[in-house]
Order: sequence, then C-alpha cells, then structure tokens
Amino acid sequence: MPSSSPIRSTNSDVLGRYYTRADISSFLVEQIDDHNPRRLLDLGAGAGSLSIAAACRWSDLEILTVDIDSGIASSYQEKLGRINFQDSRHLHIHADALSCELPDLLDTIRNPIDTAVCNPPFLIPKWSKGFSEILEDTGFSHCLPLPSSTDAAALFLAQNLRLLGDNSKLAIILPDSLVSSFKYSKFRQHLLTNYEVERVVQLPRGAFYGTDALASIFVIKKTKVVSEFLSIFKLGGDRSLSNRLVISKEHGFERLDYNFHYQRMRSRSSKLSITLSDANVLVSRGSLSTSQSKKIECPVFHTSDIGSECYGQWVDLSHFECPSDFPASSKLIMGAAGDILIARVGRNLEAKVLGVSAGNVVLTDCIYRIRAPEAMRNELLSALSSADGRQWLSSHAYGVAAKHLTKFDLLSFPLSFD
Repeated sequence: MPSSSPIRSTNSDVLGRYYTRADISSFLVEQIDDHNPRRLLDLGAGAGSLSIAAACRWSDLEILTVDIDSGIASSYQEKLGRINFQDSRHLHIHADALSCELPDLLDTIRNPIDTAVCNPPFLIPKWSKGFSEILEDTGFSHCLPLPSSTDAAALFLAQNLRLLGDNSKLAIILPDSLVSSFKYSKFRQHLLTNYEVERVVQLPRGAFYGTDALASIFVIKKTKVVSEFLSIFKLGGDRSLSNRLVISKEHGFERLDYNFHYQRMRSRSSKLSITLSDANVLVSRGSLSTSQSKKIECPVFHTSDIGSECYGQWVDLSHFECPSDFPASSKLIMGAAGDILIARVGRNLEAKVLGVSAGNVVLTDCIYRIRAPEAMRNELLSALSSADGRQWLSSHAYGVAAKHLTKFDLLSFPLSFD
C-alpha cells in the first residue's frame, strides 16, 4: 500500500483498503484463463486473500507479495502453510507498492513476472514525484485527471503493467470511478487501445468486508495485439455470472460497466428512440449546498425529504414553502407545481423521484428539477419511476459508494421502453 496519507477513504482502513471476500478472491483468480503462471505478483497484498486464492489454484507458483504494512508479513506464512504451500516459493517485500524502485527489488529484468493479482486501495493519495515516472513508463501520464484527484487504483494499474513482462496477465479490482466516470474516459481509451482487456466483470455491492463499495474485475493481457471488441459481465449477489455482452472498444471508452451497456442495448432495440434531450424539457440542478441550506431561514427540500411513500407520486410540498416575507433570490432554484424532482446523488438515487402537485420550494444541489410541457408530465413521471426507469437510472449513475447521475446522462433518458 502507498505510504502517502489518504485524502479520501470511506468505510476502509487507514490505508484505504477494502478487504476482498474469500469467494470473490477465488472468483478473480478463476478469471485468468488460458494461462500457466510461473511468477505471480500481489501488489499491495493487504491480508493476502488474492495470493492465497492463487496459491490454491497453482501450487507450483512463485508468489511475490508487496505491502507497506510491516506487521503483515508473518500472517502470509501462516496462511500459506495451511494450504501446504512451500515457504521457499513465497517472497514478501516490505515496501511502498508505488515505489519507483520496485523493478530492481523484484528483479523483473532477469526474472520476469508473468502474472499479477491486485486489489488496490480506494483512495486519492498525496501526490509523489515518483508517480509521474510510473505513469510515463506505461503511457498513462497524458490521460489522467489532475494529480490531486487521481485515484490510487489508476497508479496501481500502471505500476502492475510496468512490472509485468510481455504476454503477462493482470487481474485487478478497479473502483467504479475508473470504470464509468467521465473524468477517466481518456484513461479507458488509452487502456483499451494499448492493452488487451480480455474481460470486465462488474461486482455486486457487498463484495468487500464492511462496505458496499462498487467495483469491477479487469483481466488485462500485456500484448501489442489488441482486439476491437471486449466482453463484459455482471456477477450477481448470488454469485451467478451473467451472459456475456460484447461491446466495441469505442463504446468502452465511454463506460465499461455491464448495467450501463445492458440498458443501452435495450434502449436501442426500443421501438421509439426519443430521449429527454429531444423533448421540450428544461433540466436544472438545485442551487444550495448542504451547508448553505442550513444557513438560510427557509425550508429547503433535500433528497432525504423524498420518502418511499412519495416515489413516483404527485406530492403536495406546500409545507416546504418559504414564508411570504422571505427575500427570494433569482439565484435560487425552486421547485413548483408541475415540476418533477429527482435525486442527483445518493446510494439509492433511482428510488427518489416525485412530481410536485403544489408548493414552491427551494432545492439543494443534490436534486434535479425537470420542467416539461403539461401534456407529457404524467407520462414522464411514470417512465422515470417505472421498473425499467428505475433500472435505467441506477445503471447510468456511477460512484464507488454514493452514486452520481450527470445531467448529460439524465438527458439521454429514453421516453419509451416498448
């Protein structure tokens, strides 16, 4: 794990680690097919669940584990001993997983590494000068967001590829930000253009202990022969694997999550392909942050005010109206009768949709306001709150923990699911 202190770490330990469940670790290792590994690397090994799963599958393997945590090495020997894995075939290196010196420490020139497994920390580390060298060696330096907002997982991916030999394979868990966020679209383009992504498997929430963080498994082959198509899957909560979806490499630049492409294919097969952006509607985002809403002397409508009993209903919000003597501002975004309100952020944002039957309320910036012609309001609210609409909203939102729905994606909402 990186030695730099985390800027963001939610529901994880001090190093930003989400510990992988044993069944997910075994599943990840099983995704590496048509491959006979000899020397395997587990970078930022943490509790060692991925290494143990690899040792269970390939007993004649040499395993290299790297971690910054000095107190974790002894536990590897104990765990490997339980499965009768030879001590001589395991080497642990106490080091920063993002150190530029790792190629020398691991002797990758004389003794190439042909396989790697990795569950990187889900955090944004304090930037180090050495990170630039890692990114430059793998070509990612030009396609990542600002250093202050680059996920550690992107750095771990680059470091793994930097350490692996030709025709090697990497199975790595990546957070949903790298899978579907717009800010990583250039990252995905570089990855898919220069490396063979053999498969992407979207994991269910609950795949890690103590969190419902959303992530996917990527199996990547380090080769110059890159396919124009890739296969994506979804692992269910019952650990059943979906049928394969085959998408073009170009569509993968946009996003790589199964739910998004499944819904896209359904929408494209629809009889009517009109989207929200094609209709005469106005989508606006609320104007007040949570902290600002606490400072004004007026009720403010927030996502927490959209209860399950309101879902898909026209609701009277008159009790949220500001007093008549409240000094209204043109900068405030208000919800009024006939508007449809939908959550922009939240773990279950797809379940927070309602119509305003009465009232004139101030909205937080966690809510979108949709103003549509009167003739289509009922149909639009029904579509957004239908089973298909709910699934569509969920699949187009992104985020490791709390999800976000962009205005661009909301405007692509199909007005018919026939």
